[in-house]
Amino acid sequence: MTPQHTQGEWLVDKQHPKGAIGIRTEGGLIIAVARYSDNRIITKEQAEANARLIASAPKTAAERDSLRTELNDLVTRCVKADQRTHELKTLNTKLLDALKSFIEGANNSATYTPETYDKAQAAIRAAKGGAA
Repeated sequence: MTPQHTQGEWLVDKQHPKGAIGIRTEGGLIIAVARYSDNRIITKEQAEANARLIASAPKTAAERDSLRTELNDLVTRCVKADQRTHELKTLNTKLLDALKSFIEGANNSATYTPETYDKAQAAIRAAKGGAA
């Protein structure tokens, strides 16, 4: 997304006429003016703080955009990790079922078959990341 504000670093310009503090680009383009008055409605110190806040806007916006990108990447990785966790839980269930059948087959030779062994081996291969 291309920023629509005036590009470049913004600086506080205390050399502005009395009663005002300028915010300008490095090239001297005036972005804004923070005014203050002797009657203390807005003090010079408050105007300087306001000017610093305004001048920091481009850097703040860039940091916000960077953090937004990082957050989106993190959310994407979390979603993928959650999907992988679900896949691993499913494979684990299949593996446990196959091993249970294999153990029961070994304990009861009447129910043990080569298919039970093949099923257990396929579940082990799938759990290790191979083809089931």
